[in-house]
Amino acid sequence: MAILTLREAFKKDLVESFLPADPVRESPFWLSGAVRSDNRISRLIASGSQSFEVPYLNPISAKLEPNYSNTIVTDIAVPNVINAGKMKGLMAYLNESWLESHLETYLIGFEPLREIAKQIAGYWQEQTEERLVATLVGLRNYDQGNGKKFTTEKAAVFSVQDFIQVEGTMASKYRGKGALVINPAVATQLRLAKLLIPFQDPANLTVVETYNGRRVIESTNGTMTKTGATVKYVSYFLNEGAFAGESVPDREDLELERTAATGNGGGHTTLWTRRNMLIHPTGFSFVAESNTLTGGTKNEALSASWSDLTKAANWKLEVDDQIVDKLPLRILVNNAA
Repeated sequence: MAILTLREAFKKDLVESFLPADPVRESPFWLSGAVRSDNRISRLIASGSQSFEVPYLNPISAKLEPNYSNTIVTDIAVPNVINAGKMKGLMAYLNESWLESHLETYLIGFEPLREIAKQIAGYWQEQTEERLVATLVGLRNYDQGNGKKFTTEKAAVFSVQDFIQVEGTMASKYRGKGALVINPAVATQLRLAKLLIPFQDPANLTVVETYNGRRVIESTNGTMTKTGATVKYVSYFLNEGAFAGESVPDREDLELERTAATGNGGGHTTLWTRRNMLIHPTGFSFVAESNTLTGGTKNEALSASWSDLTKAANWKLEVDDQIVDKLPLRILVNNAA
């Protein structure tokens, strides 16, 4: 059987029909509720805006005693001020390509275009997760130099006592739900102790593991630090809407390019995919100056690279100190042994 070339097999509309509308929604971070769509940001992306600035309303605190009504005309109640700020974020303009030779395995399959679409969707899902974890590292670095308002550090291995203590710093509505991002070594310790509970996700019927109500997401990125011989594991507690996430295909997504002169005239066919993506933490602003960005080339960088996302100086917490308990994010740092 003759092997189809990429140009012979490729049909853009058919590949698009096999692709999920937004690979972000296939990520365990999305399925856990930690990433959610934000209509305000969706509209800005659709408009072609490179950056966004949306209001962030600090939740109303009930810790102050209310006014008590009476019948005296001259007793005037003074309204409380609802503090509000603005979250600032930046779009990422991303692309990747593959030579036809790298796709030959899929071209000889029964449904080559479905397989290619599957690989592209998986690629963008992983890119989503890489950007999210890089952002978590950046927020941890930021908090280290700004009072550790949402970070707890323990000079011992991960324990249920630490877990309970960290959740105790969060609003009660966040406890026992959401996601727990941990290093595989920590997950192994918990699994050996029979503390991870299998659970079938009704969204896609896959079996996942939970720890005290939180969906466990294992990651080797951003979950371990090493200073000299000292190794520490970093765990992230993410709750509903900890991140706003959007990912839309570029107008020129899924483009075939034929270069006749490459290969000394033999030519090459390349498949290009392009996405405009935003993964932004709730309650924070990305404050890097545009001339410091490295997501691009030396001639122009419009996007934040993974390295940019990890830098403490590029982030700012917009939530008032008094209501940090409402922040849907916590970080726990433990010794490895």
